[in-house]
Amino acid sequence: DRDATLANLNIAESVSDFAKAEVVVEAVPENFELKTKIFGELEKVVSDRTLLATNTSSLSVTKLSSAVQRKDRFLGMHFFNPAPIMKLVELVSAEGTSDQALVDARAVCAKLDKTAVKVKDSPGFIGNRVNRPFYLEALTLLEQGEADVPAIDTAMRNVGGFRMGPFELLDL
Repeated sequence: DRDATLANLNIAESVSDFAKAEVVVEAVPENFELKTKIFGELEKVVSDRTLLATNTSSLSVTKLSSAVQRKDRFLGMHFFNPAPIMKLVELVSAEGTSDQALVDARAVCAKLDKTAVKVKDSPGFIGNRVNRPFYLEALTLLEQGEADVPAIDTAMRNVGGFRMGPFELLDL
């Protein structure tokens, strides 16, 4: 229910508000400098046991880990859009990520009723690399006048079994 969900949310107004967090999943735009700045600031206030995760879908998790000293507690947790609906989370180790951090991340995913899969730190991981042709073909159909946006999205939802069409996903 909406009220119960809202009651579980904590609004952070500053980095210090994360001091007691057990898990922090960063989900800002795909900007390396912004992400590393955030992790550098977070590490100053969180405990040694805090799991720091990036939701990046395209940046190197190992390169992002350069912003932290405690690399053993740093990893990628790539949630798919729309996150409340999609069950898949790609877990990505950085160089230095501990086995315990992966165990802890899997436990977080399980609590969120998500399916975690371990993937290598490579551009686009698995999901986005597989989905690129899907988006490209949808754009090609539109450009060639073969179908309009609503028809393509409807076809992929109803025939393809996707929860959202390619243009709905691109709009997120």
